[in-house]
Amino acid sequence: MHDHDQQHDWGGPVKDLKETTNVLIGLSQGIAAPIEALLCKPPFGERYFGGKAVIGLLAPLFIAFGGGKYDSHIAVGAVVVALIAFAWQNQQRRKLEKLGMQIHSKQRGEPRFRDGAALVFALGLISSAVSYGLAVYLVVASAAYAISLSAMRMEWKARKRAMTDAMHEQRVLMGEMEREDE
Repeated sequence: MHDHDQQHDWGGPVKDLKETTNVLIGLSQGIAAPIEALLCKPPFGERYFGGKAVIGLLAPLFIAFGGGKYDSHIAVGAVVVALIAFAWQNQQRRKLEKLGMQIHSKQRGEPRFRDGAALVFALGLISSAVSYGLAVYLVVASAAYAISLSAMRMEWKARKRAMTDAMHEQRVLMGEMEREDE
């Protein structure tokens, strides 16, 4: 049997593209982290509260550079809201773990809204009347949220496919072993 998902050391442009894509997805997940913490149901895995959360807390600070009279206040408010959302999600995770629920370390809760990215985008457009910095942040965060959701879905589909393949290979091997025993 051949492992079609082997790691190839191709180097060059293919490797560069893969690394660049991984960086962009990682940044998108970090920027989207506060939005996900607000718009997704618990539970969130413990890895979610590492580097992604740090990026997620720093990203709203760019609102302060929007040039508006109250943009610095809005930036601080956005960081406080993000901190509260992360703390609440972390508390919910711990509560569920104490009840015996096993939570995957990369778990991100199910979205509360069917198209949360569009909702955040619309809020960004509406907020442009009050703060350009907030508007830009929300529009960028909506794109990051959409990328994050897509990347997570692709990862889970790939894992499911790999597990299905492994189960099939196990059945084939068991059949071969049984025939050898005969």
